[in-house]
Amino acid sequence: MKLIYSLSLLFILSACSESDQSSGSNAAESDDFEAFYQRFHADSLFQMEHIAFPLAGLPIHADSLEDARSFFWQEDNWVLHRAFDERLTGYERSRKRFGSNIIIETIVQKDTDIGMIRRFAKMDDEWILIYYAAMNQFEPNN
Repeated sequence: MKLIYSLSLLFILSACSESDQSSGSNAAESDDFEAFYQRFHADSLFQMEHIAFPLAGLPIHADSLEDARSFFWQEDNWVLHRAFDERLTGYERSRKRFGSNIIIETIVQKDTDIGMIRRFAKMDDEWILIYYAAMNQFEPNN
């Protein structure tokens, strides 16, 4: 059921426009997501409970369009995601909000086109990871 809902959200995402994060309601929503985000990276059980397995995405170093159409991360081989400090690493993070229920995060190596993409959706009043493309070469505007 989560998979069907996740795929529906991805379809809706393509029709949504990016929202302006400067408004007051978006500030509260950003705080809500930030609290989730911190706990997601600190609490392994919480993380596993907030991923829509099987999770659509791309494996590391995907080399074909076939990978993009048929790859799903599974719960039994998931590698936990941990927080990192951008100031101490060679990575930069950016987020785009689409409406109030979708956030796309991109983390890239500085001065390269290597990075990862994660998509989070708010479902049943909780944030859930709905897509994860591991470290791959990609266009910066994805």
